[in-house]
Amino acid sequence: MSRTARQSMYPAPPGASHWAALDACSAALQASCSNLESAVGILHQGTMDLPRLAGIVQSRRMFDLVTEPEVFAAQRALANEMAPQIEELIRRAEDGLEGLKQKERTLRAKVEKRQSAASRSQTPITVDQSDLDTLEQKLASLQQKKNRLGREVEALDERAAKAKSARVRPGAATAGRGVKR
Repeated sequence: MSRTARQSMYPAPPGASHWAALDACSAALQASCSNLESAVGILHQGTMDLPRLAGIVQSRRMFDLVTEPEVFAAQRALANEMAPQIEELIRRAEDGLEGLKQKERTLRAKVEKRQSAASRSQTPITVDQSDLDTLEQKLASLQQKKNRLGREVEALDERAAKAKSARVRPGAATAGRGVKR
């Protein structure tokens, strides 16, 4: 018996075009997965607030209806409650306004009095030269007296400060005895 070559049960290796087609399919599948992932992200962003939105959509607004007489009764009750306070505020405002009017009248009277006094004193006052010299001498002597009294006050303040510091420091009590007063 002669042996003949048996045929392989595996098909022959695919050609280059077949590998290129598989590579294109793989690239298309990756692009589809990328698009799908992007769509899922967009869908998640659009629907992540869905439970809150569902609660909002399902909520109902309830209105309590009141009758017109009930509204008028509430208005009257509120007016009765607020009336004494409003009247008190109006009375205070009127009192304040009256006080301001009185003050204005007083100020106007003072202005008129000063204007009339100013119009009467339009005549110049004349002073003799000897009277002026006498007044200047008095002014100079008073200024000297003021300066001398100011120096005496400063000296007294210094003594008081020294006496106070001597009382504060216990060892300084004996040192302050030699000071003339």
